[in-house]
Amino acid sequence: MSPPAEKERAELETRRSKEVNLQRDNIIAVDFRQEPLMPLDEARAIHRENVRRFKSFAESQGLTFDDLLQRVLERQKRGIFPAFVIAMATSSDDELAELRAKIKASMQKKAQKKANPNSATAVDSVTSTTEAPKQLPPPSTETRQLRRFKERQQKKEHQKQQQRIVDIQQTSPHSDEAEQAVISAMMQDCQRGSRRVIAEVCAKINENFYYVPAHRTIHEMLVSLWRADKPIDLVSFTEFLRKKDQLAAIGGPGAVNDLFLYIDKITGFSGVPAEAVGFYLDIVIEKFIARESIAMWTEGIRRAYQTTIENEGGLQQVREDIELGIASIFSLNGSVASTFEDAAIEIEKPIVTPEDVIEGVLHRGGKASFGGASKARKTFLMLDMGISVASGSSWFPGFPTRKGKVLYVNFELPKAFCWKRIRAICDERQITLEKGMLTVWNLRGRVRDWPRLQQQIRPDEFALIIIDPVYKLLLLVGENIRDENRTGGVATVLDQIDALTERTGAAVAFGAHFSKGSQAQKESIDRVSGSGVWARDPDAIVTFTALEDEDCYAVEMNLRNHAPQKPFSARWEYPVFVRADEVDPSDLKQRKPAGAAEKKFTVEQLVNALSGTEALSGLQLKLRIARKLKCSDRTAYRLFDEAIEVGAVSRKDLKHYEINKDWKPSE
Repeated sequence: MSPPAEKERAELETRRSKEVNLQRDNIIAVDFRQEPLMPLDEARAIHRENVRRFKSFAESQGLTFDDLLQRVLERQKRGIFPAFVIAMATSSDDELAELRAKIKASMQKKAQKKANPNSATAVDSVTSTTEAPKQLPPPSTETRQLRRFKERQQKKEHQKQQQRIVDIQQTSPHSDEAEQAVISAMMQDCQRGSRRVIAEVCAKINENFYYVPAHRTIHEMLVSLWRADKPIDLVSFTEFLRKKDQLAAIGGPGAVNDLFLYIDKITGFSGVPAEAVGFYLDIVIEKFIARESIAMWTEGIRRAYQTTIENEGGLQQVREDIELGIASIFSLNGSVASTFEDAAIEIEKPIVTPEDVIEGVLHRGGKASFGGASKARKTFLMLDMGISVASGSSWFPGFPTRKGKVLYVNFELPKAFCWKRIRAICDERQITLEKGMLTVWNLRGRVRDWPRLQQQIRPDEFALIIIDPVYKLLLLVGENIRDENRTGGVATVLDQIDALTERTGAAVAFGAHFSKGSQAQKESIDRVSGSGVWARDPDAIVTFTALEDEDCYAVEMNLRNHAPQKPFSARWEYPVFVRADEVDPSDLKQRKPAGAAEKKFTVEQLVNALSGTEALSGLQLKLRIARKLKCSDRTAYRLFDEAIEVGAVSRKDLKHYEINKDWKPSE
């Protein structure tokens, strides 16, 4: 680069550094082009308003005020905000008047230079009005060449951007061939007297999935004849289009005939199997999703441009709408209308049932309710179930799980206590979780965000979703039905869970609590508190009911889509439940009469109950005491120790103990 060009470049940098006169802690941004001669009080008002707007925008973007100002100043250097003048904030009238005079003089010089490009007068926006303008040497040939090169590059880049915009706006993704193949397959299948292809197509798409208007019309007419159970062949369908005044719009009889023969033409043989139509159908669906995505993002971009700093929450609302739109598009919710299905056709097809998450209890796409008394450790139970599925280990002996990803939605526990319980369960069961298999979503205090947040759960991502506790979702329904005893509110919550299972394909499990009082006289399905919908709606209802034995529970299952399971007993041993087959699951805990004294157990009762028992190990004898006397393990251990002290139980050998039949209590 020649010396004159270097000198000119250095002077330009000097002018820019003067234009941006910064003071880090006190900066204003005032648009003096709108009103160059504004009164001082108005300038101060604009200063205060701009500072407020800058602070508000900085907070919404997660930036400090200084970070935002630095960003604005850097963009000002690159000329991105030419309409704004960044200047030092002044406190006195004289300083502000001088600043305004400098800016006015700078604008006048720039206007003169624009009117007379050949003028060699230098522009200095921060030079005092009394200073004589500096004369710059004429630009060199190399400088002019560099400027032209930059202009050509900018022009090319602008053309590329315009080309990309044209592609987005005018070229919508579609496949004429796939659309014609789907319609042709439907027509030929109906011509042969079968309705299988049209039933399969209508179960997945409707006329809105087609890009070509003529294809939409033909699909709609075919479906109307099919649902009316009228014969469909080439001649009758052509006549039907003529009666509906649609034949000319789609190109006449020749177009219908060409469409009828299209699939034979592209495949090269006649009689395409119905299974092959799915290939073309997937292409039509894929192109439809692409078009809907482009439309959604284009609308989102338009709305984002219209948002301003004052419109607080505008960008947030745009983002939420886009998230909902993405979930709707990729799950095809709201796009495919539900259709009637012919049972005779469906039962001829291979019937594939969803795979089980917990074998014999819960399948994918199903709902399971886990009922128990308040503070009966239901959260531990469901965390244990989630860990079992995430690791592929058995949930209780006899209930294998199919390994899959699990999402635990925590509406109740503080985050630290949730992690503590998961660690305790994994340590007790000696399970090491793989990364990504158990995801915990801590949403304590954010129940009202659930309708929006749940759209982040992608289809087929999780095998099991656990919602704990489910009654929190009642906050999302109307106030007049926001009660677990109101059928409308409970039905609304369970319908939302149905939608979640349909969209994600996952099984959903949730906890429900029992009503107060003894549950011994109730059927297991009726023990859950609140509306009867809690008991009628889920596909699997698993109840944990307290037994007379301390810390023991009867596990009973009411299953809709699986074979019945026999009740069994479980004992709570922190931090998990373990199967206790030695405890009778029918011995439910009874309500104690008012004023009744606590049941006492004595060594004499032990001897009378176990008289004639063979020699047993210490552990076996303690379990036998608990079963015979129907007492807790703690009580059985206490009685065992007391019996040894008083001689009612004696050691037979190193491992076994026996009851002393001749023992009598001392008076």
